[in-house]
Amino acid sequence: GYHSNALFFADDGNLHAYSMREMKVLVSICEAWSRENDMEFAPTKCFYVGPHSCAELKLYGIPLPKEQFTNYLGMVFDSKGIDFNKSFAKRTQKASNMISVLGSIGMNATGWPLRASAHAYKAFVRPVMEYGLALRVQPKPTITMLQNIQNQALRRILNAPINASIASMHKLLQLETMSARNHILNIKFVGRLNNSREGRIPAVKVWDRSSQGASKKSLTSIGIKKNDLWPVMAKRNRVFEPLIMERKVYE
Repeated sequence: GYHSNALFFADDGNLHAYSMREMKVLVSICEAWSRENDMEFAPTKCFYVGPHSCAELKLYGIPLPKEQFTNYLGMVFDSKGIDFNKSFAKRTQKASNMISVLGSIGMNATGWPLRASAHAYKAFVRPVMEYGLALRVQPKPTITMLQNIQNQALRRILNAPINASIASMHKLLQLETMSARNHILNIKFVGRLNNSREGRIPAVKVWDRSSQGASKKSLTSIGIKKNDLWPVMAKRNRVFEPLIMERKVYE
């Protein structure tokens, strides 16, 4: 629902196209712009993700290496878009490492108070796993992978055995399951998109067009129907009823 051939954030950018021919045109435009502004790109720090091609993609005459995956703004992408499985697999590994570090300095039953350990987990570990979780309701295998890491943290905080009740540990530390967190974050994200007054934000444009049937359904508009909270929250006017004021659109 939102047509774009480039994404740039600070000094991190990417170009995307449907064919190698289109990509070469975009690269040539970037080359011309860089020379006009005396700010050339570094070919050694660039590569492309896409199908194998007999024709090389070059920047300033230097061939660019091909990669199967790339990281952009914390998510793993392949030639078809976001690879959620690989993205969350990386994040669960990072979260597991953080649990080990925090556990060694006090996030355990004989260290910090339980309340402090729970706060430390919510502040430093859980956000790592939740990045990107708001985009859609994730399939069961992904949630299971995330929940296993949270269970690891709960056992570390309580020094609990492997057969300890998962539900009891959640209640004791007042933590939601990762499935519940997924649904909560997703519904909040949709509410922010729906109620935003900034019509220039791409994500808001995509939501508006897809929810009004003006374009193909977006990732979020399709996924929200799988959210268990949707039937209740969709009836709450303050969250999902169209705004009285029109959005501010900046051309």
